[in-house]
Amino acid sequence: WREWNGEGGEAEWAGTLERLIREFPDSSLAPEAAVMRGQSFEKSGRPEAALAMYRLVIKRYGESSHVPLAMLSAARIHDQLRQDSDAVALLRRLLTEYPDFDQIGAVLYQLAWALVDSSRDKEADAVFERIHAECRDTEYWVDATYRLAERAARSEDFERADQFASQITETQCEARMMSHALYLRGQLAASRGKWADVDRWMTRVAHDFPESTLRIQAEYWLAEANYRLRNYAESGAIFDRLEQQTDGRTDTWLGMVTLRRAQVMAHAKRWQDAYD
Repeated sequence: WREWNGEGGEAEWAGTLERLIREFPDSSLAPEAAVMRGQSFEKSGRPEAALAMYRLVIKRYGESSHVPLAMLSAARIHDQLRQDSDAVALLRRLLTEYPDFDQIGAVLYQLAWALVDSSRDKEADAVFERIHAECRDTEYWVDATYRLAERAARSEDFERADQFASQITETQCEARMMSHALYLRGQLAASRGKWADVDRWMTRVAHDFPESTLRIQAEYWLAEANYRLRNYAESGAIFDRLEQQTDGRTDTWLGMVTLRRAQVMAHAKRWQDAYD
């Protein structure tokens, strides 16, 4: 134990764990030692060896309190090895046999993504829904809620999508997820022609999260919203700035920047500039 906590060399504590497992397989400490050895194999980049340790715990020590963690860890490795069906089966078994496992949020989240990777989107949505309903106080709730919002948006259920996204923007969450949720709300508002709301949400993305990868796109939508609201001077200023900031880029949507700049000039009766 001292070696595991950094007071000994890696080879020494690994050998100690393996000796315990090999020489004292019936010890109450053996399942914990096997889990720890599996974790050390994972850390050193040996997933197959780690998986063997976790399988040993699951198969031989079925009554141990370490079995659910071994199952979750084994499922994680199956997922890394692209063995999605094995991961799904193990996670579903874990949910059935250990419904009170204290890491149930992690189990559900991993299951949802294993189902996504298996192209079983409807089943994945049901699991994301369960996380949304049952795991509000976990680190997985925000991401699961965002996935539900995205999927509703793709199905053109814009009201439902905005309901999910709004739940995120009303919480305290890390910057990346907040900026993505705000941006999605802006896109949803644009889909419904609610340009004042587009202005509201995209302003927050552009101004509150200047380092976000979404900032440039948010500024485009902010300019577009102002154009649709006939705030041509403000719109033109943003489009002019975008033209400079995106010089050299070839994104398809940037053609709209040039078009809108010309239209803003036409509204200002700058005919030659618009023509050019």
